Amino acid sequence: MQGLFEHSDYLTSPYEAFLFDTTKASYPVKNHWHYFCEILYVKEGTASIQCNEYHYAIDSGDFVFFHPQALHAIYGDTAAKFYVIKFDLALLKMTSSHMPGFQKIILSALGDKNAPIVIKAGNFDDGYLEHLFQIVRLMRKNTDTIYVSRPICLTY
Repeated sequence: MQGLFEHSDYLTSPYEAFLFDTTKASYPVKNHWHYFCEILYVKEGTASIQCNEYHYAIDSGDFVFFHPQALHAIYGDTAAKFYVIKFDLALLKMTSSHMPGFQKIILSALGDKNAPIVIKAGNFDDGYLEHLFQIVRLMRKNTDTIYVSRPICLTY
């Protein structure tokens, strides 16, 4: 599994945010894993993902969340565009002191087979996408810590 590891330099680049266009980048994305979280938002098109031993079809408007150390790949026969955010969980802090740490919430779902990694379009509140773009804007400003102002409500 060592040959599948994707290296990241957390000290100089603790997060990445970019648009991945399958017509301009190396595609398919072969099986790999890393120590950071990865969020995909399907801007256009369709694709398939594999995460550990599970396979999912994803479409425009869907979100995908890859946990740290999850073995995953993205593939498909048609053109697609994804917004991608890769980040260290330690950078996300909830502003409400009565909320459990975001890192603990995510890590508690690692072994839960019912915890979704794909959130289909229409199954999240309207603020979810705005939160994603807020995170990207803060990353572009080189903010050391990203604060989430309110919990994001998901249904599954």
